[in-house]
Amino acid sequence: MLCNEKYAGNSLLQKKYTTDYLTKKPVRNKGEKPQYYVKDTHPAIIDEATFNAAQTKLQANREKYGSDGSYRNLYVFTGCITCGHCGKTYRRCLVCKKPWWICSTKSKDRNCQSKRIPEAMLIAASAEALGLPHFDESIFIEEVEAVTAAGNVLTFTFKNGKGVNIEWRHKSRRDSWTDEMKQKARIRGIKQRGE
Repeated sequence: MLCNEKYAGNSLLQKKYTTDYLTKKPVRNKGEKPQYYVKDTHPAIIDEATFNAAQTKLQANREKYGSDGSYRNLYVFTGCITCGHCGKTYRRCLVCKKPWWICSTKSKDRNCQSKRIPEAMLIAASAEALGLPHFDESIFIEEVEAVTAAGNVLTFTFKNGKGVNIEWRHKSRRDSWTDEMKQKARIRGIKQRGE
């Protein structure tokens, strides 16, 4: 809707064309045929200044997020992690308000054997692979070509051709509970059993 010049009262002719006159199937014109921009072909719904402001904002968003509208520039790991099981890329998601990275196949239909990776674990493994005390995004972008996740192993492939495997371990629930939390759980269990 924001790209449609018709709202401003103008028309772009020959956006699509027919290649096969028997099937009459239209094909999007990506420069194969000439296009014609005609001004004031019908009454405008919005004024030209508003339409041009929207086009400027769209262009700024394309430069910031990528021409295809994806958000690949938001996170350093976006498009970088590949699943070792199905070959799809990992994407970022929030679980209980904490960031995780998950195979896009597993997130859709769960037919992949990959594991979700906590972002904190991914950052720590990346720093270890780079030999840094703390993670640095700019060094990661400069040196790492790709990351492959298979089970609990992350394989970092560097732009110089070398690679390193880092094994990560998800902290179990037992390790994350404090003595106070354990005591409260015991009391709650006793109450539920009616003892």
